[in-house]
Amino acid sequence: MPHSKDFFKIILGIFVSQVGSHFLTLTVASFVFVESKSAVLSSLVFVATFLPSIFFSAKLGSFADNTVSKKMLIRIELFSILATCLTGAALILSAPMWFLCITLSLRALIGMFGRSLVNKWIKIISPPEIQAKRFKLYSFSYFLSTAISGILAGLILGNSGIGLVVIIDIISFLLSAGIYFTLIDIQFHPKNEVKDSISVTNLSTIKEIFAIPKIRNAFFFVVLSQALFQGAYSALVSFLPINSFGTGVEGVGYFQVAASVGIIVGFLILWFIPTFLTDNNWRFPLRTYTFFLLGVLALVASVSSSSFSASIIFFGSMNLAYEAIWLHHNADFFRSSPRASSARFNFTLTAAASLMMSMTTLIYAISIESLGLTSGVLCVISLALVVGSFKILKPLLNLENHPRV
Repeated sequence: MPHSKDFFKIILGIFVSQVGSHFLTLTVASFVFVESKSAVLSSLVFVATFLPSIFFSAKLGSFADNTVSKKMLIRIELFSILATCLTGAALILSAPMWFLCITLSLRALIGMFGRSLVNKWIKIISPPEIQAKRFKLYSFSYFLSTAISGILAGLILGNSGIGLVVIIDIISFLLSAGIYFTLIDIQFHPKNEVKDSISVTNLSTIKEIFAIPKIRNAFFFVVLSQALFQGAYSALVSFLPINSFGTGVEGVGYFQVAASVGIIVGFLILWFIPTFLTDNNWRFPLRTYTFFLLGVLALVASVSSSSFSASIIFFGSMNLAYEAIWLHHNADFFRSSPRASSARFNFTLTAAASLMMSMTTLIYAISIESLGLTSGVLCVISLALVVGSFKILKPLLNLENHPRV
């Protein structure tokens, strides 16, 4: 398999750095919720982490297309250490929430740029026939890291402060940089195939994506699944254990592990049965819609259950449905995107999904505080289904003849 050693090195690198990174994000959200008792303020941690990327996705994605190299990957890990130190200092010194959000946004932008570089690297070293398979492995390493961070949260958060969490994050970035240092630098000459980053905008990139029907379709399902299910995860991963079941901060780790187990099971299903969600009619993917329904039912069961164990199981099931939908369509998007613009396309997809996830996370939190847990979640689900119904009805009404709409 071409470049197989370097491929596994690069996914090991992203795995190690994400263990520490997600652990810190999870810790910040938990600490903010404990201190404020506010689901809205806790959700702002995830909003600040993901929202800013939409403003820089096209530029940074295009820059990644032009600058992918071993040296740049290592620099990103070192910049991430600086951003982590700023975030840790903001928490330790009880800095204002706005300053904490700024440091989180900086961390997130650096991390997303690093993942775009990794995405581009994998695209370059992978022949088309194995790109989807390698992308699934790459995604699996990312989600597996969240399981490890959840275990760390369960073991550490109840007994240690933010200082140890910051140290773990810094160590993870140093290890990742060391792994990247062993890569054989790729020979890539972008000048003949990549657009000038100055002329690229978010709008022009979205138009390029929407001009290709199959890529546009994958784009929609990735964004919708992340908005609906990851938005729920971000709003509930601290709220359910601490507020609903009174477990304390360490309980967040249990829900994180449940989410990660669900994601891993979803990955394994698609890994061993690659056509599990493949429909003959890709314009109306019935299997995908069925999994959306199963995920919604699991979400409602998780928030309405009075049993801690049952709520965790349903929480994991929701994430299983999310992973199946997200991974299937994201792999399609990765395989179908042009190599010359793969980092820019991927960064734009990630940014758009993150924007919607940020919005729904905040809406979930506001609805929960205003209407109560179950009613608030049902309200957001209803809103998401109304938006999603336009996508469902469109092919049924034979409107797919207008690919740019």
